[in-house]
Amino acid sequence: MARQLRRFAAALALGAVLFAPVAGRAATNIDNVGDKGSPPSVDLFIMRPLGLAMLGVSCALFVPAAVMTGLVRPSEIGVPFEHMVMKPVRFVFVDPLGSH
Repeated sequence: MARQLRRFAAALALGAVLFAPVAGRAATNIDNVGDKGSPPSVDLFIMRPLGLAMLGVSCALFVPAAVMTGLVRPSEIGVPFEHMVMKPVRFVFVDPLGSH
């Protein structure tokens, strides 16, 4: 039992040593979020096609979500529509290039 505990502690310490630089780097970049978007070429060739694929997935998942919402709270059918359809549509087709 003591041997397993020592191995676990050693693995935990090794993980902390390996991930400490990553955590420090992430903490320094959190202030820059939202300052500027990605380059327009990255947005056009990577982000938008991924967004289009995810739009298809979210529209497919909207159908069962709409059924469940319609059964439980029919007056709030716009909530899943806004989050699962309209936000991805805005991401892909409305937002200016380089804003993501």
